[in-house]
Amino acid sequence: FLVVNKERNDYKEKCQATIFEAQQRGDFRNLLLEKKMMKMSCKSEQQLAVLSELLTRANFEPSRINEVRSHISDVVKEKNDKVTLLQGNLDNLTKRQKDTFEQVGSLAGKYGLCLEENYIKQLGILIKA
Repeated sequence: FLVVNKERNDYKEKCQATIFEAQQRGDFRNLLLEKKMMKMSCKSEQQLAVLSELLTRANFEPSRINEVRSHISDVVKEKNDKVTLLQGNLDNLTKRQKDTFEQVGSLAGKYGLCLEENYIKQLGILIKA
């Protein structure tokens, strides 16, 4: 009985360690993607404002300014598409992470592993976020 109990505790610890490690990796990836998206949107806005100011100060012909603005708009649209794609990737990763934690929780219950109450609360907070 003691051997089986020790094995169960070992499996439980391994399972919890694996879940925690996956959670940390997922959180880190999400954080990196969010920061990357924020930087991209800020940079594009700043560059557009700086370029518009430069064109105005350079006294370009009005028709030429419109051409440049049109090109800038195309570039900004392309960047916004990339941001949208990154947001989709982030949403997908978040959903996959939530599904993984739900699956681990159901498997833990199926095999009689009782995850600690504190850990379940952390898991619930992560899933809701």
